[in-house]
Formats: sequence, C-alpha cells, structure tokens
Amino acid sequence: MAILIEKTTVVIRRDSIDRHIWGGWGRFSLLAAGYSLCSDGQLAGASFVFPDDVARFIATLEGYGFRSQVAGECEDIAVLHQYEGLSAPCSWLTLGRLPLEEGGPEVKVCWLDSAESPAADDLFYKSIATPLGWTYSTSYSESEAIMMLRHELTRLVFKRREQDEDVYLDPDTNAEVRYPASIDAEVLDRRGDCLLIGLDGYERNPSEGMRWLEAAADLGNLSARHMIGHVLSNGLYGISCDLVASAHHYRIAAQAGFAGSQNNLADMYQHGKGVAQSISEAIYWASRSADQGEAFAYATLAQLREDGNGFPADDAELYKWILLAVRYLPRGTTLNEMKHAQKNLERRASPSDLAVGRGLADRWVPLKPSSHRMQELESRSHVTDEEDVSEEDDSEEHGAESSSTRSIVVRGEGAMSSLRH
Repeated sequence: MAILIEKTTVVIRRDSIDRHIWGGWGRFSLLAAGYSLCSDGQLAGASFVFPDDVARFIATLEGYGFRSQVAGECEDIAVLHQYEGLSAPCSWLTLGRLPLEEGGPEVKVCWLDSAESPAADDLFYKSIATPLGWTYSTSYSESEAIMMLRHELTRLVFKRREQDEDVYLDPDTNAEVRYPASIDAEVLDRRGDCLLIGLDGYERNPSEGMRWLEAAADLGNLSARHMIGHVLSNGLYGISCDLVASAHHYRIAAQAGFAGSQNNLADMYQHGKGVAQSISEAIYWASRSADQGEAFAYATLAQLREDGNGFPADDAELYKWILLAVRYLPRGTTLNEMKHAQKNLERRASPSDLAVGRGLADRWVPLKPSSHRMQELESRSHVTDEEDVSEEDDSEEHGAESSSTRSIVVRGEGAMSSLRH
C-alpha cells in the first residue's frame, strides 16, 4: 500500500496514532479534518499548502505525545514536500512514483518500509490511497506534470500540428517527438501565480511566472491576461513597470468581457496611464464593468461623477453609485474612500435626492453578472498591496488618495484563494 504525496504532506505512522491518541483513528480523523486526509492502513497523510498550517498541525500532534524527530531522524511523523522530498532522514519510509493505472500518469507516493510492505514493483494503482474526492484532473500532481512538460517544450523546436498532436524536433537527438496539442490554460495560469510569488512549494521566479501566465493568456485564459496587466501596471515582484503594455493586456481581456480588466482600463483612461487620457473611454469601460456587477467599477463611476467630467449635476445618481460601492466593496482603502464620500454627500445633498439615490441603488441589478469580478477572482497570491483600513483611518488623507488605488489590489483570502484586482 502507498499514500499520495502532494503539496506539503505530513505523514504519520498508524501504529503511532493508536499508541498516542485515545480513540485511535476516529479521533485522529477529527483532528485532521479538512486537511486532505488519506490512509493506506499503515500510514496516514494530511496535505497542506502553507507552512504555518503544517507547523500548527505538528504542534497539535506533539501535544498528544507524538515525536517528530529523534537525533535528527523522523520518529512518529515525517514531512514530505511534493518537489523537495523529505525534510529530514526517515528510515521507515520509501518514496517513489507509481502510475494511477496501467499505462496512466504517475504520481508521487510513499509507503511504509518494513518487512511486511510489498516491493515497489508489486504496488498497483488500486493500492494508492488518495484523499476523499481526489481526482487527477486539476490536481497538484497534474500541475506538476504539465510544468515538467512546459519546461520540456521550451527545449524543443515546434515543427507542425497534426490533428490532436503537436510535433517537435529534439535538437539533441534530431528526432521528432509528439505531445498533445492542448495544454490546460487554467493550470498554466495557476503555476504562473505560484512561480510569480513563490507558493505551493515553488521557488519564487517572477520572470518564469510571467512566462507561464503569457502561455496561459495565449491559450485564451483571461484571468492570466488580467494578471499580466496588473503586474506590469504596478511593477510588482521585480517586474519592470510598463503602463503601455499593461493597457494592451487589459484591453484584450476587457474586449473579451473580463469585468476586472474593464474597470482597470477605465482607471488608466481616467488618469492617462499608458493611454491618452479620455474620460469618455473611462466612462465607457467603467460602465461595461459595472453592468457585470464589479464593485470597484461602482466606485470608479462614483468618482467620475463626483469630479464632474461633463456629467450634469445629479446628486441622486452620484449617491446611487456611492451606495452600491459601499455595499459591495471588500474591506480596504477604496471602501473607506466611498464611505467618506457618502458622509460628505449626505451632509450637503437634499433629503429628496438622497431618497431617490437610495431607491435607485436598491433596484439596481447588473445586466450580466460575471464571475470575473475583482472580489471573486482566484489566484495563489498571498500579497496585499492595499492594506485594510479601519473606520478610524477613514480621514481626509484617505479621501485625497488617487482612485488608481482601485486598480492595484492583490488581496489574500484564506488558505487556497485570493483576489486579483
């Protein structure tokens, strides 16, 4: 028997579980709930994305009497990284790669190294324990395989496409090799994020991350296209700022209907960043974004109206956009700007205009709600460029900040997702 190794997997001997935890496996499974738990009857494995979660889980086990290491070697617990392997010597584990099925893709596994354990050649796919509900498709194992393929393809010379296969020339052997013509763009996008920032066991490599994102964007992934624009517009992760290139990528995604890019392109037109300043273009793209329910576009339209920009004075319409922004924006500087604007407008506007504006906001329904809104976009980023600002910090200073803040947010949220803005 063997268990799957993905991300960072904490491996525990089942006999240690029975020895240290009253209630045995049943009690242990409650402790490890939510951690992609699996077991082959001899070993148990729990997988994690972030090091802090690994440390907390091990500390919990040590509180029950488990010993991580003795004299520098693993005792009851071993920590394995999908890409680096064991974090310390372990005499009771064997690591290897096994196919999920005959002729199928291989995954990284480990098994208890004992007299009772079968030899590696005797382990078949039915003997690989995986977490409940796990499938190879979109798994970290598949991502690793695609990453390896991607690196291999950079070495080869593309020759032609034949039906569902791409034919390459290997410059080392002068032989032709064939690979499937399609590569999962979402997986390329996810790997690009991980390399860009340094997550999920990947060493931080921004230039390589951008290359992966570009590959995903070339395959039509709009989230990757948006992220490229975001990085270039702000010069993040050591990548040089290029506003013209950023506007180019935002425009491609915006024209394809990506709400976040539509709003950020509107911001660039509003402030003349990378494009010739054009308030009419800013209004056009912010309106398209707002039609999809993008909360940051509500804030953009509110500021455009607040600043005049050729709009007729209409406090009711202005109040509508401010209220929508306040209702739907995530915590942060932009939300506090809108709360500040709300207070100012409520001091000077007539009660009738405020009542009309509130009614307009209450009846507002996006024309075509999108999953590509800023506050819902998933990536692996754990970087926050716009810090949460408390109500006490909602001051004149924040009210004076440029609205360009809205287009540069990357906000972490939870252990598995974050927000691209």
